[in-house]
Amino acid sequence: MESELRLILKYIKNSKDKDRLIKILEDDKGYKNISKEAILIISKITKTEIKIDEDGEIDMCKAIDDLKKDAKKEGILLGRQEGFFEAKKESALNLYKNGVSIEIISKSLNVDEKTIIDILKENNLIN
Repeated sequence: MESELRLILKYIKNSKDKDRLIKILEDDKGYKNISKEAILIISKITKTEIKIDEDGEIDMCKAIDDLKKDAKKEGILLGRQEGFFEAKKESALNLYKNGVSIEIISKSLNVDEKTIIDILKENNLIN
């Protein structure tokens, strides 16, 4: 159980960084033979769903694939959010360059005035 405790703690420590966790699971062979009890502990603490089949077997390859899928979904979502913010940023810059007030830009884009001011400062449009 001592080596499993190491695996449990390592998983928990890295559970927020999916890319790092995937690498750890792929590289550390100890996870291939981890017990059902250890998986249940990991699952409960990290609130991760790790499948255990009807024979009580853990498919770590499936768990790794699921983590990769989750990481990909999170990456896509983050990319969309960044793209959405960039579009609002470009709109704010264009509106300001065309004489629209910060207050109107803020209301039109549904972005607080401080953020608009920060964007304008970053682009040297105001001091």
